[in-house]
Amino acid sequence: MKRSSVWFATAFLGLAAATPAGAQQVGLVQYLQSFGYETPPAGFRAPIYVRDPVVAETVLETVPDGRLDVRFLDQTQLIVGPGSKVTIDRFVYDPDRNTGEAALGLSRGLMRFVSGRLANDSYSVSTPTATLGVRGTDFVTELQESGATAVSVLEGVVAMTATGGETVNVEAGFTGVSDGSTVSVAPTVGVPGLSQASFGVEAVGGADSSGPDEAPDLDEHEE
Repeated sequence: MKRSSVWFATAFLGLAAATPAGAQQVGLVQYLQSFGYETPPAGFRAPIYVRDPVVAETVLETVPDGRLDVRFLDQTQLIVGPGSKVTIDRFVYDPDRNTGEAALGLSRGLMRFVSGRLANDSYSVSTPTATLGVRGTDFVTELQESGATAVSVLEGVVAMTATGGETVNVEAGFTGVSDGSTVSVAPTVGVPGLSQASFGVEAVGGADSSGPDEAPDLDEHEE
């Protein structure tokens, strides 16, 4: 086992007392830009900080110039973009069997998601106008001001289902958009937000393109 994995497991045990009673701890905050907030289940909205534990059913929020990176137990990576709101609806993980389920909801802004060790069909991301079925994937999704959902796939495939029922597979290099009734797909134009953000690392010179999978090990952030 890598030293970072040992540190990660130890950190979870050490922070268990900080989680609400009966809450399931599912991840750790690895990076925070500006300010972020959490609303745990049956709790109050409060600031969140680097290395704070994240529990299931928590709402995560960032300010307009903020960013919040969370690494989950199965090594799934979540980057919550500026002025965004994401709910950890469900996260269950059995490390011995690499089985479980992860469901997130985006209700404002944008997020980047890189799937971890669970089976591809174990992940889902929902918005008011679409549900995204993850297929071993790295993607950015945004809830636009119009209410439409846009998903730009960087790697892998996303099955995008409009609330009206239509499902379309969106492959790498393409962007799917759903207004809730239908799904349209076209080649990605421009650089999607957060697509050049390295997980857990502040951008250097405004552009850091090393990507989430090349982020430094967690123990490198120890003081």
